[in-house]
Amino acid sequence: MNGRSAIWITWEYQTRNRSLSSLLDIPLYEIVSERKGLQRYGESLLKTLRLIRAEKPDVLFCQNPSIVLSFFCVILQRLLSCKVIVDQHNAGLFPLDGQNRLLNWIARYIVRNANAVIVTNRSLAKQCTRWGGNPIVIEDPLPDFTQQYSIEPSATRPVATQGERPFELMFICTWASDEPYMNALQAAREFSAETLRMTITGNPKGKVDTSEIPGSVYLAGFMSKTDYVNQLANADGVLVLTTRQDCLNCGAYEAVSMLKPGILSDTSALRNYFSNGFVFTDNSVQNLIQCIRSLISERDSLQKDITGLRIKCERNDHSNRRKVMNFLADLL
Repeated sequence: MNGRSAIWITWEYQTRNRSLSSLLDIPLYEIVSERKGLQRYGESLLKTLRLIRAEKPDVLFCQNPSIVLSFFCVILQRLLSCKVIVDQHNAGLFPLDGQNRLLNWIARYIVRNANAVIVTNRSLAKQCTRWGGNPIVIEDPLPDFTQQYSIEPSATRPVATQGERPFELMFICTWASDEPYMNALQAAREFSAETLRMTITGNPKGKVDTSEIPGSVYLAGFMSKTDYVNQLANADGVLVLTTRQDCLNCGAYEAVSMLKPGILSDTSALRNYFSNGFVFTDNSVQNLIQCIRSLISERDSLQKDITGLRIKCERNDHSNRRKVMNFLADLL
């Protein structure tokens, strides 16, 4: 950046922040508080301010969400004479699914007043432009699990044959409102425990009656990142679902990085980027059943396809790095 300094701040541990900051060679600071409510915000804001004053960056990257962090950084930019670039996730652009007028106003204020915003696809970029923002489209870089966890991307186990062991399907889920997890659970009822083992990540507390979980489903609950990556490495395939039309799921990038074929929701954004190695579902129960059967029966060919997709994504990562560096050169 021609002698200019930059830092990246987030208030959570999140794969995209780590992979994107690493791709751009920007130091990442993860300020994660164990406190709750207002105390959490107070502590995080104070640590953020101290960090910015200590580092005195020319360019400050931050993630939205947190909407509080991004709003704070955008307000500070004029006082600190630095450029602010906000990495805008769907939940940051449309907080609480767009149901809160105040949060919607803040979200649009951030887009309008940041020097630039990063989004994952052209549809979101057009929305940001309509709000008066300056968007740049950067898909998630593939995470490097080899470097962080010493796990090589591969089909770790041979494909399960009928009667040998169940097909290990990892449902990467946060139990959020845009994830049709109840449909996935109903679809799993059509498979015996000898045929399918659907391991679901995330904390299901208050979301589902665990006494009604079918035998083909295992609720893994909250997992450490190491356990999560190990589970992904040993899966035969993945399931990642959303009802959002412009969402590129983090779990899909992780699957590509580990060379795992899978099932994704049938949206234009997902089909366009994850063009090989996946089957696509309309999220209905019957179609999910069909897609799970297709994934099991076609896994060999899908495995070959996703290998090619990984190479394509890696080339795109290098292209995106050049794009951001040129963008920053013009901005500064």
